[in-house]
Amino acid sequence: MKLFSEYVDGNYRKIHAFALDEDNFHILQKNTVEMHDVVLHPVGVGDKNERITYFVGSGTNEPTDGISLMKQGGEKRSAKIVRLDDALKGEQVTFIKMDIEGSEVAALRGVEAILRTQKPQLAICVYHKTSDFWEIPFLIREANQNYKLYLRHHYNRNCWGTVLYGD
Repeated sequence: MKLFSEYVDGNYRKIHAFALDEDNFHILQKNTVEMHDVVLHPVGVGDKNERITYFVGSGTNEPTDGISLMKQGGEKRSAKIVRLDDALKGEQVTFIKMDIEGSEVAALRGVEAILRTQKPQLAICVYHKTSDFWEIPFLIREANQNYKLYLRHHYNRNCWGTVLYGD
């Protein structure tokens, strides 16, 4: 977030940032303390307004340890999920960035109205699930046929960092 602010030289109106996990929310608070007009939401994003259960870590040495909605193990937590169409109602949205550990499809289903009516620029990670490579572009174009979509891979050692951009 700080890097984004530096990249745009602080030239933005307002940033809404969402963090599902309490630990990540505290890091987000710390990293945005010097930024202006940042609204922090201690919730995740999805296709419904609901409370979910997730796991932190897995108790193993797997390289995939961390927040997971898909596997069990580690510490069980719960958090609120909101639809971006509801959470950002009445806001002018110009840019959406998502790297939400495999929940991008659900989150895009919860932001269809904003995609349709406001057509913000997009940077959506597509490397968490193989099906993201076709499901995410399909959902975006289904919401708004006017999007031009571009795929860019940012790392050469693994699949992490494959991002779908839209404008």
